[in-house]
Amino acid sequence: MRALFLAAFACCIATSAAAQTARPRGVANTGITNVQAYGTDTTAVKAARDASSSNLFFPCGTYVINAPVVLSRNNMRLHGHGACSHVMLAAAASWAGRSITYAFQATSISNVEIDHLNFSCPVGRANFGGGPAHILQMIAVTKLSVHDNIADGCGDFLANIGGTDVTAYNNRVTNSDNACFDNWGGFTDSKVIRNTCSLMAASGSGVAGIWFTGTNTDGTAATSRRGTAIGNTIYVNTDNQVGIGLNATSGGVNTGHVVADNRIIVNAVSVFAILATGASECRITHNKIVGIGGVSGAAIRVARPATNCDVKDNLAVNWAKAGSGVFQYTGTTGTVSGNKCSGTCATLLGAFPSGVLHSANDNGAGTGRR
Repeated sequence: MRALFLAAFACCIATSAAAQTARPRGVANTGITNVQAYGTDTTAVKAARDASSSNLFFPCGTYVINAPVVLSRNNMRLHGHGACSHVMLAAAASWAGRSITYAFQATSISNVEIDHLNFSCPVGRANFGGGPAHILQMIAVTKLSVHDNIADGCGDFLANIGGTDVTAYNNRVTNSDNACFDNWGGFTDSKVIRNTCSLMAASGSGVAGIWFTGTNTDGTAATSRRGTAIGNTIYVNTDNQVGIGLNATSGGVNTGHVVADNRIIVNAVSVFAILATGASECRITHNKIVGIGGVSGAAIRVARPATNCDVKDNLAVNWAKAGSGVFQYTGTTGTVSGNKCSGTCATLLGAFPSGVLHSANDNGAGTGRR
């Protein structure tokens, strides 16, 4: 009897262990489709997608994508075990037209979650074959959550085009050659929180770590509302890149954005760490911006036609050659106060409505108010 009991107990333990091994973290087994059961290429991923009601799991392994995988159902989840769940976008020569478009794309669906995957892509636009090379292209998606992923290369990691209630958090993105988190096309409530973004370090590469824009894909005006960038770390690695940008096409609406508590490290000379050139009702506060000493752009620049933007309590470090001020404001109305620069600093404030430049030991309290 004892032997039978021990045998049964051992069987139960083995079965339980096997079930735990197969179950991705934090997800019940019910309804999960294991991609690896179908293979590890684009055809396999599409077959698993078609077989799955909602839950697509990528076990540890390498999955090679050379054509877009379209998500067309609500309530989809794509997830893996983290770094070992490697989704690799193949070289441009393997794609139709020899051009990298996007790995995963969705249009007008809701409740999508993508997490714990490790994406890699050719680095540098010269290797994209003329395509946009977006890892995730989400168009008019509602309730999208992208979190705890790793990504290297490509143009955009996340292209959010006209989405509503989109959240990206705890992602680590490197070698982006356009934007790590790109939001445009009339989005509403896009939150980019606690991510790490490093733009590609090569001349002419990269646009911005995070973009919030009032522009459609075809360049026409759009209405984009309430973008939030909080607690991110962004590395700007070559000239003419921007850490966080707010802009809009003429006639576009780009309003209600918050840029707060971010850390931007600038390893270049001709840079605006935070640039708002087409925004209204924005708050830029408590950001820390670290330069290499000879940066000629502004740590923060708010320029017309921006209106009612508050720039408060930000800190720049080693911003020595900003000839028009470490913090520059030429927008209409708004408040600039409590901003400081430490280390080697240029004139602190510049181009305010009063036209007065202030010395590096002036914290700018109250200056720039109209």
